Amino acid sequence: MKKFFITRRFILPPTPAADVLVPILCSFLAIILGTLLYLTLPSQTSDVDYEIITYEYYPPEANLVSILTHSKKSVAGRITQHSSTWTFNKSSKTPYTLAQIFRDPAILGELTPNPITAEILQDSFAIDRANQELITSLDGTEQRIKFTDLQGRLNFEFSEPMFGVNPFTYKDADHVDCTVSKCLALTFDDGPSEHTDRLLDILAYTHAKATFFVLGHRVNAFAGQIIRAAREGHDIGSHSWIHRNLPRFPYATILNDLTATTNAIQPFSGQFVRFFRPPYGSINRNVNTAAAALNQQVVLWTVDPWDWQNKDAAFVCNDVIDHVRPGSIILLHDIYSTSVDAAQCIINRLSEQYTFVNLSTLYK
Repeated sequence: MKKFFITRRFILPPTPAADVLVPILCSFLAIILGTLLYLTLPSQTSDVDYEIITYEYYPPEANLVSILTHSKKSVAGRITQHSSTWTFNKSSKTPYTLAQIFRDPAILGELTPNPITAEILQDSFAIDRANQELITSLDGTEQRIKFTDLQGRLNFEFSEPMFGVNPFTYKDADHVDCTVSKCLALTFDDGPSEHTDRLLDILAYTHAKATFFVLGHRVNAFAGQIIRAAREGHDIGSHSWIHRNLPRFPYATILNDLTATTNAIQPFSGQFVRFFRPPYGSINRNVNTAAAALNQQVVLWTVDPWDWQNKDAAFVCNDVIDHVRPGSIILLHDIYSTSVDAAQCIINRLSEQYTFVNLSTLYK
C-alpha cells in the first residue's frame, strides 16, 4: 500500500495583510511541484512503501519568492532522498537559474564539489535570508553556500536585489586622506560606452570613486553617462579626441586636439578638466606642453592588466590584485563588458584593505 504525504514549513516574519495570500499561493505551488516531483522521480510504484514531501517557503524580498522541497521515499524498505530549489520572479512567474547569477560558470565549481555542467547551470536555487545562505540542489542534494563566500563572484545586477543586504564592507571614498589610508585609483579609458552605466551602478553600490578618461568624439553620444558620472563624484578627464598617437603630430595639432576634447567635456561634466591621459601613454615635449597650456596634469598608470587583450574578467581581476600597492593607479577600459565585471571583482576583493578614490582625492 503506497502512502503519500505533503508537509510544509513557512519561514516568515510578521507580514502585512496584503502579503497573506503569498504563502497560500506558494502552498499550492509547492503541492503542484511536489506532485510533479513525486510523479517524475524514478521508482517502482508498486514497491513504494511511503513518500513524504516537505517544503520550506522563504519570505519574499523585492520581486522574489524562494522554495526548497525535500522528498523522502521508501521503496521496498530502501530510503532515498531528493531536494529541489526554486527562486521565482514574481512578475514574470519564471524561475531564475544559476547561470544567470554567477559571473562565470567556473566560479560555481569553486564553491561545490559537484562537476558543473551546462545542464546544472540551468537549475534554480533558493535564498535563505535568515541564515545568509544560497541553497542549491545539485544532483538532488541540498547544498548551502554562505553569502560571504559569494564575494566578487556574482553578476552585479543580481547581488543586491536577490541577497537583500550587502554582505561586504566598502569604505566611503568621499571622506578619506590617502596620506593616512591605503588608496587605489581605478581609471577607465576610451569611453563612455553602453557598458558605462552598469559600471556606474557598481561604483555607486560599493561607494567607490573612479576617474574616466573619455574620448572627445564619444562625448555627445554618451553625454548622459558623463553627466551622471560627474554628479556621482567621479573625475572626468581627457583622453584626446580620437585616440591618435599624439607625439607624431606637431604642437599646434596636439593643442587643438586637447582643446576640442576639453571643450566637449566641460559643458556636461561641469568640472574643470584637470587630468589628461595621452593615448597609448605616448608623450613627448609637445604633448606635455599642450597639456600644461590647458592646466591639465598628465597621468599615466602603474597597474595595467591588458584588459583590452585579456577579455577574461577573472584573469584581469587576479592580475590587478597581484600587482597593486597603496597609491596604485589601475588602467581599465569601460568599453568592454568583461572589464566592468573585472572592476566589480577588484572592488569586492580589495575593499577590506583599500579605499577606491578618484585622482583628485589621490593627488589632494
